[in-house]
Order: sequence, then structure tokens, then C-alpha cells
Amino acid sequence: MSSETKKHAFLAEGKELENREMYNVPLESLTADQNQPRKYFDDQAMDELVKSIEKHGVLQPVMFRCDDQENLIVISGERRFRAAQQAKMETIPAIYNDGGNNTEIALVENLLRENLNPIEEAEALGALKEEQGYKNVQISEAIGKAESTISEILSLNKLPDAIKDECRQNPNCTRRGLVEIAKADSEEEMLKLFEKYKSMELKSDGMRAGRQEAGSLSDAWKKKVDRFRNQIEKIDFSEFGEDRRDVETAFKGLKVVIDGVLPVAD
Repeated sequence: MSSETKKHAFLAEGKELENREMYNVPLESLTADQNQPRKYFDDQAMDELVKSIEKHGVLQPVMFRCDDQENLIVISGERRFRAAQQAKMETIPAIYNDGGNNTEIALVENLLRENLNPIEEAEALGALKEEQGYKNVQISEAIGKAESTISEILSLNKLPDAIKDECRQNPNCTRRGLVEIAKADSEEEMLKLFEKYKSMELKSDGMRAGRQEAGSLSDAWKKKVDRFRNQIEKIDFSEFGEDRRDVETAFKGLKVVIDGVLPVAD
């Protein structure tokens, strides 16, 4: 517990906040954390959570801390906090955390309860690395992902803001595809690859809708892939001269398309 005693109106007289204890805290006394990893909240999912809280109440407590001005800040459970506000609840069950690694707690809680989108995940890991001075191996241990995966996720922070903003609200943007885009040498090339990646998503939806003919279709595609592979193996990039960069960009775009279509195994 911190050296300074924290006293608040919802506590019984003579009582103080105790680390890891649960309280019924007035919603008006809590404030959302501006550094919360999740920036986008799906409207439909929020509506479902609001209805659940209206019927059953908040079944899982949120976690909060107390800052230097004695403001109560939500560390984890912001979706429940927001939904409880919309459900016109007066109080919410909340566990007090004193002195822990709040950034790490918020990140792990979001990863475990409801997956962050790739950009939110990358920004949260970047904040954890910068604020806590963590190395990739320490982040790997904290959230249970391979160190190579951590490096890939962090690479998404290099993407242009325009791509990040769109991906925050687009559930079709996969980490695998975005990692390939982030490998491009310039922002201009990343933007071009992203446009190709988005057009691939539209085409892949149509392909998935026609899988009733999967048997013959798979054989036909296998033959096409084999023929194309044979062509690629014969390419000599030195023959393209000044146009080599355009051809390389086209192939990188194709790789993004292929990675986006293939199933992701985490």
C-alpha cells in the first residue's frame, strides 16, 4: 500500500483502501484511463453487455488505482465500466490495486478477455516497452507470446497513421497481412500495399462464398499455383533495370494477399 492514506466517501469511517480488496465504488467516483490499450469499442458488443448488466448486474469486478490527486482510475474492465454507466448503475464492484504495474495489468486483461485488434495490441506493447523500459523478452514473458511474435507486433507501430486509423475499426485487418505491409521501405509503399490488401479482402469474401465446389476448385487452383511457381523460379530481376522497384512492389503486394488469405496459426 502507498505511504499516503487514501480516504474516500464510499469507505466506512476510519477505513482506508486496502490493496487487492473489493469495494462497491460509485460510478461517478471512477474515471477511465486515458492510456487504456483498447481505443475502439464495438457498438453491438457494448449493447449486448449493457443488456446483460441491466439484467444480471456486473458479474466481474473492474480494477482501479488511486493517482497522486486521489482520483480513482480504472485500470482494467473499461468495457464493463462504460456499460455500467449506460445501464444507469450507481455503483460497480471494483478491486483496488496499489503499486502494481498498471500498464501491464491493463494490457494482459484486455488480451485475455477480448482480443485487441492488431493496431491496439501494437500500440499497447509499444507503451509497455517505453514506459517500463521492457525488452522484448520481458514482454514475451508478461503476456505469454513468443519473442518473435512480439517483434512482429511491435513492427506495426511503423505503419502510417492513415492505415492505423482504418484498421482500428476494421476487423478484417489481420496481423499477418499488416506485418507484411510494415516491412515495406517507405510509407508510400505501405499505403500502396494496404490498398491492394483491402481489395484482396473483398475478393476473398466472394471466394469463400463459393466453396460448395471445393473439390474441383482446389485441384484447379493447385495447378495454377504450380504453374505460377514455375514461372517465378525463372525470374531474373536484373533484367528489369530501372523498373525493378515496381516489380518488387508488385510481388510484395502479392505476398500480402497470400498471407491474408492463408489461415492464421497462433
